[in-house]
Amino acid sequence: MTNPSHRWITQLDGSDLPDKALIGGKAWSIARMMSLGLPVPPAFVVTTEACRAFLRDGALPQGLPEEMATAIARLEQRTGRTFGHGMKPLLISVRSGAPVSMPGMMDTILNLGITKDTEAALVVECGDVRFARDVCALCTRRTPALL
Repeated sequence: MTNPSHRWITQLDGSDLPDKALIGGKAWSIARMMSLGLPVPPAFVVTTEACRAFLRDGALPQGLPEEMATAIARLEQRTGRTFGHGMKPLLISVRSGAPVSMPGMMDTILNLGITKDTEAALVVECGDVRFARDVCALCTRRTPALL
């Protein structure tokens, strides 16, 4: 549902189906699955309006970082996990998505929030060292600047 006090981020919770032009095709599909009652992890979207503002101004729109922090805190609350630390780490995938798919879109970033500490916590939680190591390796291969 779109919160009017948030200008740049739309929370996806299954209560409505935001306009595809506002949230992009991938997020619209997630919102649609939620609206059908399918089990989809909680999500939020940085809107296409925020992208347009960034392209126009060459800087993050005013208020976006605070909205992002609020959206991540909401994910933490809904999942019982913590972003970037803790014994139950919250890992986030970042996906680009215009209303119509286009060549040259940014790569998907998987497992944003993985660190050496969260990798260790993942080993404890799932009991599978190889799985946790693969999660971390996948992340560091694709997005070394983010770690």
